[in-house]
Amino acid sequence: MNYRKANLGFLGMVLLHFAVVIVLLVGRITSMSILMNLFLSEMLLVVPALTALLASREKPGRVLCFHGLKFTSVLMVVVFTFLMGPLTTFLNAVSMLFVDNAVTDMSGQVLEYPFPVMLFMMAVFGPVCEELAFRGILYRGYLKSGNALKAVLLSSLLFVCAGRRHGASDGGHGKSAGTHPDAHGL
Repeated sequence: MNYRKANLGFLGMVLLHFAVVIVLLVGRITSMSILMNLFLSEMLLVVPALTALLASREKPGRVLCFHGLKFTSVLMVVVFTFLMGPLTTFLNAVSMLFVDNAVTDMSGQVLEYPFPVMLFMMAVFGPVCEELAFRGILYRGYLKSGNALKAVLLSSLLFVCAGRRHGASDGGHGKSAGTHPDAHGL
């Protein structure tokens, strides 16, 4: 897959987002369950990415280049996550001075579903879909251009832009619309 096909994949993500938002607006759908919101939001990334992968007619394993996990890598992630706890708590406390607490807004919705289901959707399904779309498809497509630094920067920029895909529908308050009970989150 080359950078042009990667760009078409990202364009597909953007256009699919617009299409779904229009369908939701025309259908006057102003709310959905958080579980449906999480699933639909990730599918809006994965479907165009996989379509671009299939259109490239290359072997998925060759394009994605995902390797097996080493036990030591998994252990390091757990240790790193544990050690980052105090810093994230501090940053969260500082950010709460400037924005509403989105966790409080969505906690009721999260608690409506069994813990394993929400853990899977938030900690496994979402990250895997985003890694597949951005690191697997976009980054690898840009890497074929021969410049690793540009590939990293561009795929990171697009990830950040897509990560704020909910920002337009939250009234500019910096909360993900999927966290608001009355918002459709797309």
